[in-house]
Amino acid sequence: MAGVCNAEATAPSRLPPWHAGIELRPGYAVHPLRVGAGAAWGPFEARLVLDPLAFVDGIHDLDLSGAYWLGDSGYSFWAGWRPTTVFLSDGATWQHSVLTGMLARLPTLGLAAFRALVGFELSVMVVQHGGGLPPEVNCFCDGLTLSETLGFAALLRLEYAPPG
Repeated sequence: MAGVCNAEATAPSRLPPWHAGIELRPGYAVHPLRVGAGAAWGPFEARLVLDPLAFVDGIHDLDLSGAYWLGDSGYSFWAGWRPTTVFLSDGATWQHSVLTGMLARLPTLGLAAFRALVGFELSVMVVQHGGGLPPEVNCFCDGLTLSETLGFAALLRLEYAPPG
């Protein structure tokens, strides 16, 4: 009996098959409110995040990311890609950034279908183009400061995630 209980306790729990919710960010690199959804397969999770505030200032971020959850630990590492579109009067400029970070689940407080996660993100702008300017590839040697190419942010995700 003890062996069966121990085996069940160490078996990885299933991630919810899908999730949707909001993402709150106190940083300046992206808008403070974003909407996201995703799906999970085993310990892997894919996620798409949209920027509902793009109409406010003409800047739109879209994140596509994948996470790997470390068993029952409640922690994951993730990586992704963020194209940013800046709408200007004479055209649009696009910036492409590579993302990486980690997430940690917060206690559910008895609400099993809702989850809260806190995380950190490092973004590196790789290339920008459009807006009537020639494409620029970031090689950290062309005079751009680190604040223009690197971003570090904290985030809080509040989601509906039905039990798997």
